[in-house]
Amino acid sequence: MSSKFKFGISTTSLKDKQYNYLISCGSTSAKVILEHRYRLNHSKKLILAKHINKIEKRGIKFNKFYSDLNKFDVMAALITPKQKCLSMPVKALMNPFINKTLNHKLSSMYWDDTLESVEYYIRNNSFKIKNKNITTADINNIRFSIVWLNHCLSFPRRLNNPTQLLSKDARGVFIKSGFNGLQKIAKGNKVFLRKLFSELDEIKNESFFNQASLEFSSIWFKIFTATDRHKLFTALDILFYSGQKKYSNYPIYYLYNAQNNLDIQKIKKLYDIGHTTIKDLNFICAENKYLLDQEDLFNLLHESFSGFKNRS
Repeated sequence: MSSKFKFGISTTSLKDKQYNYLISCGSTSAKVILEHRYRLNHSKKLILAKHINKIEKRGIKFNKFYSDLNKFDVMAALITPKQKCLSMPVKALMNPFINKTLNHKLSSMYWDDTLESVEYYIRNNSFKIKNKNITTADINNIRFSIVWLNHCLSFPRRLNNPTQLLSKDARGVFIKSGFNGLQKIAKGNKVFLRKLFSELDEIKNESFFNQASLEFSSIWFKIFTATDRHKLFTALDILFYSGQKKYSNYPIYYLYNAQNNLDIQKIKKLYDIGHTTIKDLNFICAENKYLLDQEDLFNLLHESFSGFKNRS
């Protein structure tokens, strides 16, 4: 069996809207294939070009060299899962671009059921999840999700949010000199900051100062409800105590489960601003609960440190 057809995946089985989603995730292969598919359709070419331009404005870069590659090599790069992907749990396929019912089914699988172990059944349309009904549409969505997951693992995006509370230089000061260093470079209410820092722990609270942002704050307080925030804390705790290992680079959608029922579209809001993997949510923890409960604190820290630049 050619690895090119693992899981029964082919480029023709993927729908245009699925290619567009892969493009929004930064897939150069999907971009090249869809450009080729639309090469004789001016209106669709124009719509695609606008979509690509919008994605690039978010800071996602496409590999220009792919346009010079053989079309079949580009196709193979897209649909051939790498070993890293094959070793992933099947439930890591959960994502917001498949329906809620299928995400529920995937969330019920054991974390030690790997994609490699079910390849034959997916390829032959005989895959089952705990005797639940799996439709042809489900199988096709699973195949798309494998392509998506393979891309995410092959081309990880680093967390780089322009609205982080501390500028890159301010984070450098914090790493080098801790809260004392931040106190020296602070703008604004230094009395309040001094009191705040005296109540915190540089080691336990480091993740918050390295990862939190205004965009996160906007989602955390304006889109997530108090119940949603509690559900996300619970989902992270469930994962931590599950006995699983090496999940830090899994997509954040892995936190979804049918019992907790946190809206996966809300998880997507965090994904879209750069929190793409579990490790990008390290700062959502009990140690940072006090900081995560105060919306005004995000604004104060951003005003105090986001514009700092090291003059040396």
